[in-house]
Amino acid sequence: MSDEDGARKPKAGPAPLSGCVTPLLGLVVGLFVFLRLPLDPARPYHPAGGALPAPPALPSAPARAAAAAPPAEAAAARAPHRRASLAPARRTGRYHPFAPAGASLQPLVAQHGPVADLLETRLDELEDLGLEEASTDVLYLLGAEQQAVAHYAAAAGFYEAFAAQDVCDVTCDERAPALENAVVLHRATGDVAGALRSADLFEARFETSSPRAATRVALTAAALDGRGGQDRLERLRRRRLPPAEAIQTEVALGRRLLPSDPRRARRAFRRAERLWRRSGGEHMATSPGLGPTEWVAELGRTREALAEARFLEAERRYRAAGRMAPPALGDELREAHVARWVRTELRPWLRRRMEAIDRAERALDRVDELGLSRQSVAAAARRGQLYQELADTLARVRLPSAVESDDESITLIEQPRGPMFEHLVRPALERFEACMERASETQHYGEWSERCADGLARYLPRYRLPEALP
Repeated sequence: MSDEDGARKPKAGPAPLSGCVTPLLGLVVGLFVFLRLPLDPARPYHPAGGALPAPPALPSAPARAAAAAPPAEAAAARAPHRRASLAPARRTGRYHPFAPAGASLQPLVAQHGPVADLLETRLDELEDLGLEEASTDVLYLLGAEQQAVAHYAAAAGFYEAFAAQDVCDVTCDERAPALENAVVLHRATGDVAGALRSADLFEARFETSSPRAATRVALTAAALDGRGGQDRLERLRRRRLPPAEAIQTEVALGRRLLPSDPRRARRAFRRAERLWRRSGGEHMATSPGLGPTEWVAELGRTREALAEARFLEAERRYRAAGRMAPPALGDELREAHVARWVRTELRPWLRRRMEAIDRAERALDRVDELGLSRQSVAAAARRGQLYQELADTLARVRLPSAVESDDESITLIEQPRGPMFEHLVRPALERFEACMERASETQHYGEWSERCADGLARYLPRYRLPEALP
């Protein structure tokens, strides 16, 4: 080789950086992957690549789709829960904690925490450990979730299926309250057959272990069961009940018997009165297992039931007074005959009618002896109606225009808006006003307060509704 060729040969430079950077970058990426994987076991490594699976949403889509179906079908339709690892799944979406749908529903354990967390845990145990007890708890938690989102029919079905199971884990004590809630929810949705079915299941499984709840359920079922309600109440009253619950049962039985067998109904009311007196009345001993607040509520329900019994008994007196029709004058219209009719028939009838009104009022006074209650509104309304109906009856009596007499009975009839008539209208208005005051105090507005308002509006303009605008 010549010197000229050597001069033209390029001089060797430093090695390129790409040859060093590429292996170093691969080492860094590999080290990152190696260190990253153990830190998040919920994101498993997939050699084939692709997107990582999203964490499962709980409850699963098939379970939500089957929530409205009967519990047996929903349990069969729910697909098994699949998890990529044993690490806790991340919860997505918004979940609502369980809360009772109404004041009559019983509080459950799931009320104290988010339902989704409890449900997620039990689903994990059901899949990973295969516990039959966990599957039973899932029925309970699904019912709580359905109740929280106002799917009451589905919630009642899940509660009923949960209470029918023989095995459970952490929710064993909730079977009786859940089944009682099923009765209430069935009734609220108009499913009478479902409510009676749940009540029968409650009586079969929890009559001994939860006697107080069994009494509440039996009273509810008796009110719903058209044909078998009397039999349910007869079975209930044969139990050894505390005095307060026994009184409520006797009153419910009397109310049921009143249309068909008034005599037996009155015997049931008398038994309730005897129980009230023998137990000390308002000073009766607290029922076992009830705290002070619960006992006050129970005593209030008992007093309300007894007030209803007394009001129903007073209704006999009210109807007896209303059946006393005035005597007929006849075709003889001479003044002497009319005067004799007034003296021998009308005046004695009016005296008997006032005596009947007095007996009815004394019977209604026994309702108020128990204290202020919802029945106090009805009792005051009946008092006003006793006088208003008498005034209306006398206003319908027509005498010949030729009759002239100073007899106060004739004056009462001939002047339906005169001073004598005020002796009947004013007592009616006073009693109707007392009725409205009691409705305001008890916050119990309804049929009876409407009757009082109508009676006041007949004579007092301030109680009349304004005319409808055109």
